[in-house]
Order: sequence, then structure tokens, then C-alpha cells
Amino acid sequence: PCKVWEARWAYNPLMKQCQAFAYGGCQGNGNSFRSREECEENCPQPKSRPCRACKPKSKMVPSLCRSDFAIVGRLTELIEDLDSGIARFSLEEVLRDEKMGLAFFDTRHLEVTLARVDWSCPCPNVTLEDGPLLVMGEVQDGMALLQPDSYVRPVTERRLKKIREVLEKRTCELLQRFQD
Repeated sequence: PCKVWEARWAYNPLMKQCQAFAYGGCQGNGNSFRSREECEENCPQPKSRPCRACKPKSKMVPSLCRSDFAIVGRLTELIEDLDSGIARFSLEEVLRDEKMGLAFFDTRHLEVTLARVDWSCPCPNVTLEDGPLLVMGEVQDGMALLQPDSYVRPVTERRLKKIREVLEKRTCELLQRFQD
């Protein structure tokens, strides 16, 4: 009885669109539609309004000084939860690491928790670029954490040069002394 192969449509939440599949006729669920139109009428569709660009809390240097870590990495996996998520990065460079010992342990991958994410317009948008990203965040209870206003941008030579300069000259420590 389960070999009635019939073309159907189902909503794929990962791709955020309706896709065709072959239905055998048994053990169906609510995600099975006779046409693409029927699927699209019943399933969430991407909003027509474009997302606003994510705004970091502050510019690059203050973000660097405020952060517990700064890395250059490529997104290898993204896990979406209701209002949070996990981003896994393969590390290309550890620029700053105050609390995790990434360089000491020669860490090649970093799992970062994304807090308070609106997945319809995620900030920070870690999927914006295919290339390496410059990622700055905080560490809480030993876990790397990104907030919606954390600094995440495509990496450029100019940005890297500026960060290396700031770290070399210990600019963050000087700024901190003036604030204390």
C-alpha cells in the first residue's frame, strides 16, 4: 500500500522554500501538498521587506577593546533554535583571546552561541559572506557568545592591519587606563 509514488510539495525550513518530493502514500504529516501553490499558501514565506543592515554596538576598535575574543574564521555550520543558535567556525587566525586559551590549545574550530536571534532578519548575520569573517564577542561561563550587536564583518586586509596595529601598540590597555 505504501508504493503509490506521487509527486508532492513540502516546505523545507532550511531552504525556506517549498520543494518537490516523491510521496509513497503512507505515514504522511501536515507538510505535504498537492501543488507548489498550495504549499506556498500554507507555509511561511520570506518577508518581502529586506532586512536592515546589522549595526554593531560600536566601531571596530572599541568593539575589539570591549571583546573577550576576536577571530578570523569561516562559518562551517549553523544551527538555528527558536531565538538563539550555534555557529561553528573553522579558525584561520586568533587575533585576541582573553578567556578561552584558543592559541594555547591550538584550537582549529570554535563553537559560538548566538543569543537573542530573530531568524527572519538575523543579527549578527554570520551567513552574509562566503569568505572569512572577522568575529568579536564575549565569553560567559567559558562559552563564546555573540549578541545581536556584536561585531561581525567580512575580513579585509585593511581591517586586519588596523587590528594588529591596535594590539601591537596596546591601545586597548591605554584606553582602559583612562576609563578607570
